[in-house]
Amino acid sequence: MSRVLIASDIHANVEAAKEMFKVVSYDFGIYLGDIVDYGPKPSEAIQLVRDKFDEVIQGNHDYAASHGADDMCSPQNKEISEYTRQNITRKFLSKEELVYLGSLKRSLISDVDGMRLACFHGKPDDPLFGYLYPWEIAEGKIQVIRG
Repeated sequence: MSRVLIASDIHANVEAAKEMFKVVSYDFGIYLGDIVDYGPKPSEAIQLVRDKFDEVIQGNHDYAASHGADDMCSPQNKEISEYTRQNITRKFLSKEELVYLGSLKRSLISDVDGMRLACFHGKPDDPLFGYLYPWEIAEGKIQVIRG
């Protein structure tokens, strides 16, 4: 059986991401978005994700950086998100890197060892901006899809 690494939200914090790779081993990697914003090394983060993951989907911060749009993040993070996006992320990324972020899929269905995985940064009905809370599953608002 394959070991699958599912990770997200590096947010250009390359040093922390490198620490993760020192302690995990895996056969197949899926990255669930938010490569950039907040952290100081967006180009290095993009390269790391491209090198280490087999599948990559877009997060709201990747979308915002590539489209010059609002990331719709939480109010408590809005100011720092906008600041880093304008003064670090968009300033230091190349046009090609911005195009890459904009080209990422918003969702992914992947088969790993006969197991079907539905992957989103947000949630199935709003894969880019949606938030999924544990109580939504308990309340039956989100169901496991079997197929």
